[in-house]
Amino acid sequence: MTTESFENQILFLKTASVTVDVLQNLDFSFDLLDDDDHEWLLIGNLETEVGRVRLMIAIRDNPCQWVLFAYHPLVIVNSMRTKTAELCMRINDQLVVGNYELNMDDGHLRYRQGFDFSRMIVPPVMIENTIKLALSTLATYHTPLVRALFDGVDTKEVLDSV
Repeated sequence: MTTESFENQILFLKTASVTVDVLQNLDFSFDLLDDDDHEWLLIGNLETEVGRVRLMIAIRDNPCQWVLFAYHPLVIVNSMRTKTAELCMRINDQLVVGNYELNMDDGHLRYRQGFDFSRMIVPPVMIENTIKLALSTLATYHTPLVRALFDGVDTKEVLDSV
């Protein structure tokens, strides 16, 4: 094992530990789905103002990456995916951090945000802020999404109120 990979492994374990602590402090119920030497996958549900949001956090040691996926409660039906994809593009144009993604095959809509933790110990506030930003971003764009899909409002016009 090289010095760099050993250091990455240490950072990975510390970041995973901090992530678990933050989730527990936020009273977030989660399961560890994958626990191997190089990647952890944490998943759980959280009741929010827009409904039940599924969160997934992946932590990898090589490269040192931490990524959060916050799945919107709506699953987009095939006939609405093109309009939703356009709305995601328009939303992403407004975002400074993170992005919306739409799986065109299964209709899952999610917000993704991550960071690289190479050569650093991640402070708990960074993880907490990332989770809170994901949840607030889902809440911010929930009403425009519903208005565009179900009320027929144009995707460009619907974002004027955000």
